[in-house]
Amino acid sequence: MLRPGGRFVQEVHHRDALVRGWEQETTHPPYADGLVLRETRDWDAVRGRHTVRYLLTPPNGPAREGAPHTLRVYAVTELAALHDQAGLGLQDVHGDLSGGPLTIDSSLATLVSVRR
Repeated sequence: MLRPGGRFVQEVHHRDALVRGWEQETTHPPYADGLVLRETRDWDAVRGRHTVRYLLTPPNGPAREGAPHTLRVYAVTELAALHDQAGLGLQDVHGDLSGGPLTIDSSLATLVSVRR
């Protein structure tokens, strides 16, 4: 448990930047062994869920699907409300762990809160 006055730092994917730079599909350059990785993405704006599916194609063999993953991506306003509900007072928001500004293009959001 965090004591009163203790700091809580949370770094997460920045939802706004994720949506702004959205790419439905990415095919990566072949790896040294010739394997090609293709990612396809889905965005559920209502649920705030980002799902990624993988297709791995080796140079000499059939393509196979990798295990997909789904992330719940929160807006900074949602995170601020969650911090407040948990008894944390939001002190600052940054675009990285170095204290840089949060911008629409920041891939990460870092929230700094203090336990009340």
